[in-house]
Amino acid sequence: MQATANIPAIWNLALRGSSSKVQIVNPRHRKSHALHCLRSEGHEEFDNSQDNLGLSSITKEAKHKDIWNLFREAQKNILILNKQRLTAVEELEKLKNEKDELLERINQLEAESQIVNKKADKSSLFWELLLRIDSMVINGLINIEEASSLRKLVKEHEANISEFPLDVLQQGDADILAELRLFTNKGKRNGLHVIHICTEMAPLVSVGPLASYITGLSSALQGEGYMVEVILPKYSTLDLDEIEGLREIEADAYSYFNGQLHANRIWNGVVSGIGVTLIQPVYYSSMFSRDKVYGYQDDFDRFAYFSRASLDYIAKSGKQPDVLHIHNWQTAIVGPLFWDVFVNQGLEGTRILLTCQDFDKASGLVPPEKLELCGLDPAELHRLDRLQDNNNPHFVNILKGGVVYSNKVVILSSSHSSIPGLEPTLAIHKVLKLNLTAKEIMTKVGQRDSPAKEEAPPATKKRFLTPGRFVTILCIINLINYVDRGVIASNGVNGSSKTCDAKGVCSAGTGIQGEFNLTNFEDGLLSSAFMVGLLVASPIFAGLSKRINPFKLIGVGLTVWTIAALGCGFSYNFWMIAVFRMFVGVGEASFISLAAPYIDDSAPVARKNFWLGLFYMCIPAGVALGYVFGGFIGNHLGWRWAFYIEAIAMAVFVVLSFCIKPPQQLKGFADKDSKKPSTSSETGAPTDAEASQIKTKTPKSKNLVVLFGKDLKALFSEKVFIVNVLGYITYNFVIGAYSYWGPKAGFGIYKMKNADMIFGGLTIICGIIGTLGGSYVLDRINATLSNTFKLLAASTLLGAAFCFTAFLMKNMYAFIGLFAVGEILIFAPQAPVNFVCLHCVRPNLRPLSMASSTVLIHILGDVPSSPLYGKMQDHLKNWRTSTLIITSILFVAAIIWGIGIFMNSVDRSNEVSEDDEVEEEKLESKAENSTLV
Repeated sequence: MQATANIPAIWNLALRGSSSKVQIVNPRHRKSHALHCLRSEGHEEFDNSQDNLGLSSITKEAKHKDIWNLFREAQKNILILNKQRLTAVEELEKLKNEKDELLERINQLEAESQIVNKKADKSSLFWELLLRIDSMVINGLINIEEASSLRKLVKEHEANISEFPLDVLQQGDADILAELRLFTNKGKRNGLHVIHICTEMAPLVSVGPLASYITGLSSALQGEGYMVEVILPKYSTLDLDEIEGLREIEADAYSYFNGQLHANRIWNGVVSGIGVTLIQPVYYSSMFSRDKVYGYQDDFDRFAYFSRASLDYIAKSGKQPDVLHIHNWQTAIVGPLFWDVFVNQGLEGTRILLTCQDFDKASGLVPPEKLELCGLDPAELHRLDRLQDNNNPHFVNILKGGVVYSNKVVILSSSHSSIPGLEPTLAIHKVLKLNLTAKEIMTKVGQRDSPAKEEAPPATKKRFLTPGRFVTILCIINLINYVDRGVIASNGVNGSSKTCDAKGVCSAGTGIQGEFNLTNFEDGLLSSAFMVGLLVASPIFAGLSKRINPFKLIGVGLTVWTIAALGCGFSYNFWMIAVFRMFVGVGEASFISLAAPYIDDSAPVARKNFWLGLFYMCIPAGVALGYVFGGFIGNHLGWRWAFYIEAIAMAVFVVLSFCIKPPQQLKGFADKDSKKPSTSSETGAPTDAEASQIKTKTPKSKNLVVLFGKDLKALFSEKVFIVNVLGYITYNFVIGAYSYWGPKAGFGIYKMKNADMIFGGLTIICGIIGTLGGSYVLDRINATLSNTFKLLAASTLLGAAFCFTAFLMKNMYAFIGLFAVGEILIFAPQAPVNFVCLHCVRPNLRPLSMASSTVLIHILGDVPSSPLYGKMQDHLKNWRTSTLIITSILFVAAIIWGIGIFMNSVDRSNEVSEDDEVEEEKLESKAENSTLV
């Protein structure tokens, strides 16, 4: 290398010694070329020296010698350069070979990595699809039944799930739904569906052995073909980088806590191939935004909220797991909640498995009143065979509740064979051995011959007032209420006025009309007098429901109704019976505004409309039964006894309404009879959560009118509500005329001898079929508001066509056949139209929505229709023409409801209601400030 570095210097010396240019040529000619250059240069030097300097021969020989030396040195350096060039070429070739080998190895490693991760990638895709189905349900894109079918489809496709197009996952839920519906069946998963409701999971959040247990067990079960997912609180300390495809569902999920519904943000993702759902409270955001997972004074409040929110989310999303796996005392409250509240919400086939690793007894002991926070009844559960602690009878033991209400219990401890303090409880409940495999545990829990109701004393078995029984009571009350409507319209009670022939011979009238000598117009007013009381009392009861227990208000109203019914029987002139009919409306006002919201909250999600249908089925059934009952009693005992008997029947439910408590608090309203949250048993001071609740539950009494006006303005700003009620008014205008004048019209047109019996029987049969059929169809077609309007418009249009054609028939039997079909179609809207009233407004506006719609459909619908029909008949003297005119109005109702199909309607029944008490507090503060000034 030293020789190489000297080459430029050598060539510079040579150039300085000669004025000729030096050129490097091919090595074979270098020597001759150099000699030639030397001779040329020597010759020039000789001539120049003779002419100019006269150099001696000695000088020339020295010059020749120096040049030859320089030439030899240059030649040597060139040879060295050639050798180094050849070496470099060899090194480059070697590096190229090594590079090719390295690239080949990298490709092999990548292929191996893809093979290793193939199963995990399939699991991630599998759970991404399942969690997106949850999002579709929460957003209302699909109903629960279709969601169950899609989940089943994905489970059966797990073997070929990798064929699902990945680019679709980057699109919206609607695109994924379309692709799922086209996905074909190529494989099946036969394992159980397991959902962990827990507080830890590795690597997201880890405090103790529970975290690794959850992840390890879930992976093992998925390897056996089970479908496993995990629900966790969204702690602020979660390592979210460990979650693949984390996304938030773009709709709030609501859960009950401390007498109100609260919104939660729901997040979905995949961890180690396991589907994970994170629940983040909105109102109680500080519950899980803390430095530690455990160790706070309000730990029970925090994890009771999470447990209830998890079950609400499972029910809302339509999941139907085989096993709910709960862990330690933190989520043990899931057991009592499940059997007391959620088992009838499509989860009848679900079983509970409790795993115990944490034996900190003090953390699971709370005062019984705390159970009310998540919707449990302390009186039912603070018993020795349920949650009452074995050693501290003044407390409830949450872990004991988990043991009692679980199908199986697993104790995971090397130092404990039982749970300290719960030995007597465990002795009568099934505990699985620790050495069982995960698959054996799930197989035992999933057995269908060992339901928890046989192994534990759950409240659902001993509690009398279940949601089903409660709704049955409401239906019977509604039936009696509408029996009264049929009674007052029946020929046996209403009767007929006296008539005179051409010779002046008059026959005595019968019933109310005959005894009080009423005209048809006065008779029509009598049937509508209840509307005055309904109009005045409905907004009052709707407003009071925010301050007084709603079910107690129903009891007060039914008391007024019973007294008014008795008064009708004792009346001796038109004005007296008219006043009592007004008070019948006062009693009805308390019931109609609150019963439907109770049913909407109590019914299972998948059968919500069917339960509403059962309730509204009592309207035609009650009216028809009233026709028959009034006709029979009026003809045999006299019209007054019909009112006496119905008052006695209602008195039973008056007593019952003051003695029972509804199984579920009305959504959007705090429990007016519940006690304030108890303070901490250790410090005597309320926790932060308790203090905030005590503040918000301070009773208010002022500015009720202002708040009512605010609610009324909010209600009538809902365009969907306006369109729905306009259609309902038009529809009820016809139904009111049919219900009151139907038997008389039938007698007048077809000379029916038993018009009460025929119309009553026809109405009760067709009413039941139509009302239940409409609600069933709505449940099947996905109960969105748009679909509901489609059902309303179609059934009313077809029903109007059949009824109109029926009244054109001359033959009575042809009339009965066509009119029966028409009535079935006409009664189909009964549940759907009220479903719109309940779901187009916020939860706290539902009673006002029901009250307002009822007032409007009566005051603008059936109230004027009865006297107007009577006035029209007095003028036309033709029952057929009058009935055809009134029937044609149904076509207008169908058109109005048809407009609702094209409106931008949103189901608002689960939105957070504005805090009216906070608003009222502001108004009071403003009033106080004004007074001070």
